[in-house]
Amino acid sequence: MHDITPNVIAKKRFVYCQNPSPFYKMPFSKIKYGWKYYAFSKFYKYLYKINIKKNTSIIVQQQWMANEFKKMFGVNKIIVAHPSISAEKINDFKYNQDNVFKFIYPSFPRLYKNFELLCEATKKLLKDNPELKFKVLVTLRGNENNYASMLLNKYKHVSNLEFIGLIDRSKLFELYGKMDCLIFISKLETWGMPISEFEFTNKKIIASKLPYAYETVGSYSNATFVDVNSVEDLEEKMKQAILTKSFKNINRQEKSSNYLYANNWKELINIIQNYD
Repeated sequence: MHDITPNVIAKKRFVYCQNPSPFYKMPFSKIKYGWKYYAFSKFYKYLYKINIKKNTSIIVQQQWMANEFKKMFGVNKIIVAHPSISAEKINDFKYNQDNVFKFIYPSFPRLYKNFELLCEATKKLLKDNPELKFKVLVTLRGNENNYASMLLNKYKHVSNLEFIGLIDRSKLFELYGKMDCLIFISKLETWGMPISEFEFTNKKIIASKLPYAYETVGSYSNATFVDVNSVEDLEEKMKQAILTKSFKNINRQEKSSNYLYANNWKELINIIQNYD
């Protein structure tokens, strides 16, 4: 079952939890950009709490979330099940042949996705370094919600920003091949799938300096991490991406011995079947 533990009779009970909203502190002043998510951030933990200790084990996607569940609900039996993606789904990459360096941030425009930081950093990088040739693509058009509308109205004059709107998965993979660097600076995720997808290109990645991103990036070497509240830090990392050959990710995440781990659905099902 998803998130909420059902009150059923069974020898073994597992609940799959993947909504990280209880761990996001959304300010009330931003409620106009997502009142439902504001409510989730305040009350979803109480839905999680229902019957949670009746489970044989809790299933989450990352170790940081396992740590938070342990702290918040006092549960100890947790399985960390990492999402997996097949390399066969991403192929035929054609690397950028022109002299314009291209960034992309593919995500739906929600407040915690932190698009405003990217827009500000792009504006500042253009002002401070007018000689640099670069473009930043964001997957919003401005009509998706109030947050997207604000972003478009505030930053449509920034010439290096391109609002391309939402695109389907196959077109996104095709677009990855034309990009030089992925930016993924969300403040909250249970994983961050675009990071895993883009790693198949061996190109540069700028990710949030947060536990979820460290865990998702893993041992991928061509990556760097940025303060999700610093325009200056993101501007500098974008400049480095344009001017340097590659990044040098030296961060490594150690697995805790407190949890069981699964790297795909087959391993997860095997753990569940043999769980004592």
